[in-house]
Amino acid sequence: CDALALLLAFQLALLLRFRLLPYYAEVNSAQNLVFVLALLPFFLIVFASQRLYDRKLIFGGLREYVHVITAGTLATGLTLIATLLLRDAVVYSRGWLLLAWIFAIALVLLERFAFRRLVYALRARGRLLSPALIVGANAEGRALAAHLLQWSPSGLHIAGVVDSSLPPGSPVAGGLVVRGGLEQLEQLVDELAIEELI
Repeated sequence: CDALALLLAFQLALLLRFRLLPYYAEVNSAQNLVFVLALLPFFLIVFASQRLYDRKLIFGGLREYVHVITAGTLATGLTLIATLLLRDAVVYSRGWLLLAWIFAIALVLLERFAFRRLVYALRARGRLLSPALIVGANAEGRALAAHLLQWSPSGLHIAGVVDSSLPPGSPVAGGLVVRGGLEQLEQLVDELAIEELI
């Protein structure tokens, strides 16, 4: 989805800079297309380097948005430096680059916001959840279990609690039961396909 948002941002910047705003130099559409197609994978590589595809960061709210702004600014800054160093080989409009930076950040933020809302809606319906176990049935573990069971955007499906002080099957909170003790943790992770331990 980021690739589509970036492609749209670059095209909007081209349209605004070369069609709607005054521009007196000759416009080379073929060169602009090559430049855009070269920038797209570069931006995606910078996005990946800024952990925008890290599963722990995706759907992380404000933190994810900060990474989008940082990655967009870094990619644009590196592009500016590269084009200044290769001034004779690469002809481009700095005005276009400025517009591309603004549109890229805005559209990627919008796309990720919309995607987050879709994922939250799916999670509320029991989809896209990671199986998790809570370690410890003390007061803190019970409070955490009760909280996570009510918070669907967490993306967790709490499969139970691991605690050595209670026998398996003991109720903990919200219908959750003790699945076993700490000595059985590895076995439980395998059997229940657990992805997260809390």
